[in-house]
Amino acid sequence: MSIKKSILLRVRLAFLGTVLFVLAVVYKVVDIQIIQGEAWCKKAEEYSLSYKRIKATRGSIYARNNELLATSLPFYKLAFDPSLVDDEMFNTHLSALSKLLSAFFGDHTSTYYSNKILKARRLRRRYLVLNKKLLNYQEMKQVEQWP
Repeated sequence: MSIKKSILLRVRLAFLGTVLFVLAVVYKVVDIQIIQGEAWCKKAEEYSLSYKRIKATRGSIYARNNELLATSLPFYKLAFDPSLVDDEMFNTHLSALSKLLSAFFGDHTSTYYSNKILKARRLRRRYLVLNKKLLNYQEMKQVEQWP
């Protein structure tokens, strides 16, 4: 065998080895992505971490002589889960709750609030914001006494 044929044979073997390696890598990628894809996605969701930004409550600021200069006040959003209560309690207290909401906020009628709550219950919504107004602590304590 001549040197030229020997070199040509080695080049062809190297090329064949490279092609086989590339085909093996492509097969493994297709196997992991398409064939086993769902299983790996479930496993990733199981082990993944989720980072949520939480706003810290600020403390009070005092002067040198312990006089209060500034403080943070918490505000609350009034939301409702209409699917929590049973039908009997829901039907008996809905009109009273809607009247209280109408009187408290003063922006809509009691029928508006009762229709809004009924629609959310019918659609099985789990989180219904009743009003976008933010409530302070005293107002929230007052609302907690409602039916």
